[in-house]
Amino acid sequence: MRGFCCLRAVLLTLLVLCCPTVSIASEKVVATVGDAKITETALDEAVSRHLPRGAFHADIEGAKKETYREEALDELIEIELFCREARKRAITVSDEAVEEIVERNMNQLGSLDALEKELGNRGLTMEAFRERIRKYEMANAVVAILRSESRPSEDAVKACYEQNKTRYRRPESLHLYEILIKVDPAAPEKEWDEKGKYAGQIRKRIIAGEDFGELAYQYSEDPYKVKSGDLGLIHRQRLDPQELEDAAFSLNQGEVSQVIRTRHGFHILKAGERKPEEQLAFGDVEETIRKDLEEKKFEQAKHDTLERLRREIPVLIYLKSD
Repeated sequence: MRGFCCLRAVLLTLLVLCCPTVSIASEKVVATVGDAKITETALDEAVSRHLPRGAFHADIEGAKKETYREEALDELIEIELFCREARKRAITVSDEAVEEIVERNMNQLGSLDALEKELGNRGLTMEAFRERIRKYEMANAVVAILRSESRPSEDAVKACYEQNKTRYRRPESLHLYEILIKVDPAAPEKEWDEKGKYAGQIRKRIIAGEDFGELAYQYSEDPYKVKSGDLGLIHRQRLDPQELEDAAFSLNQGEVSQVIRTRHGFHILKAGERKPEEQLAFGDVEETIRKDLEEKKFEQAKHDTLERLRREIPVLIYLKSD
């Protein structure tokens, strides 16, 4: 199930208009949540939020479009369920909060007349729009409560660190320099041989005492040539392909590799400072652990709440695959 979106952001872009608060009797109903109806029009507008930027409904192939429709319908159902939960918890939204969002939408469109025209095009009155805002804000309030209740204690964060120390280690790293002579993978073997000899000649000049950085700037064919071949600090398991990583981490500081052939062409590496694997201190990862724990607890709380609401409130889906 798709994660619940930030409803306030939706409102401020007028996508609130796809909320299924108001339905027209003649419209096709694709789902009901209790006595609330979600219409085909509401669903189509919600699907637009899930499409990649710049894409249109007609541009999306059948299977992908069906996935977007299912995700959008899940979202609309969740909004309705969370709104019911808000009423159960006696959560209210002040008129001032509603008017603030109305004003932001009005400012976005440029005037009150422009907003009323846009609402009219969607078959809505200003009062219906305000009620939709109120519904979104009520649902958003429930999500905010679930989020606040999911924050882990300091003891829980520390316990997670102590129990999983092996996960919080900085891998061995190496400051690496490179010269790359590119070869098209589809090139004939003769060209590969010629480029390999060319790379070998460059390596000989390095071994003879010429500056690696100057030769990288002059001859290398990768983006790092402008930095004299300086790739920076590279951690283990970050180099691709594997033969390049194996060669790099076999070097001693200051050592220059043999010419290495990969699918990209021919490489010459030079090793700089090496840093061993190290245990990260609690303070280095505390915030990461806190966010991970909070997110897991929040997702579970959201899932459990929705499952409970689905048991309490009948949800019927009439949507058929295209």
